[in-house]
Amino acid sequence: MKKSLRDQSQREATEILINNRINRSKLIDQFGEPYTSVWDVDPQWRQAFTDLKSSGKEYKDIHDKNISRWNLERFPKELREIYAMRGKTIRAGEALSVLPLDITTRCLLYYSQEGDQVINPCMGDTTTLAACMMLGRTYNAFDVSDEMVMWNQKAWDILKDSKALNKGGGAFLWHKPGELCLENVQQESQDLLFTCPPYWDIEDYGENPGQAEAADTYEEFLENMARIYDSCYHALKPGAFACVIVNDFRKDKIFYPYHADTLRILQQVGFNCHDMIIMKYASSIQSMFTNQLYKARKVAKIHEYILVMRK
Repeated sequence: MKKSLRDQSQREATEILINNRINRSKLIDQFGEPYTSVWDVDPQWRQAFTDLKSSGKEYKDIHDKNISRWNLERFPKELREIYAMRGKTIRAGEALSVLPLDITTRCLLYYSQEGDQVINPCMGDTTTLAACMMLGRTYNAFDVSDEMVMWNQKAWDILKDSKALNKGGGAFLWHKPGELCLENVQQESQDLLFTCPPYWDIEDYGENPGQAEAADTYEEFLENMARIYDSCYHALKPGAFACVIVNDFRKDKIFYPYHADTLRILQQVGFNCHDMIIMKYASSIQSMFTNQLYKARKVAKIHEYILVMRK
């Protein structure tokens, strides 16, 4: 009797192991290697973008070299063109911040499904739009910045007719504040909140009125962001996820723990903290200034946070 029970237990354990291996294989096929708490940014997406405003032989040589160096021929030409649109970063006072496409697609794959509705109250650059189209999500994005909306509209004009990139997704680009999103999407209609919020006034988003970052104090800025997150919370379906990519920053020699403050206000509007992921870059330009870092006893930042929340 004991031997029979022992044999049965061993068979059940073997079946569980076999099923686990089968399920693990299916998940790896869908998502790649099992996800950990640290996601490395693919450096090709940090190196391959160029400024479309540039011209001449020098520009073409640099562009062709990047295409060859990072093996970008395997990606559709339209995607390379959209990625090139971002050009220089807002921190340089020029165009748009760069959000890695590989990290964005990982978030969308892991926390949403094909056919889902994705809401972004801070439209930003064209990355999330491109990722939604490639993965068959419908993208609902809001921004008051003329420039942000313009670049996204240019990208959408390319994407909507692209057989290589548009996998059945759609896009609705609203030129208005994110806190007014419920004027255009129904309550409890969205499947995922995905956003990379503004960094108070250390980045230049233009002079359009109604921007959350146009605040005299950091506390006022956080209150503006809380109103945006509150509206998005009500737009999400019960149980839906939210992915907020954010980092800390310094201004006037003061360190602001922005990721911690963002987590706090997300919880205040009703979200539960589900997980936290470190988004790690291969290097930082700050690391080139070792002497200055040493004197100030600061460290070079090579990471951002992905706050994973749930309604």
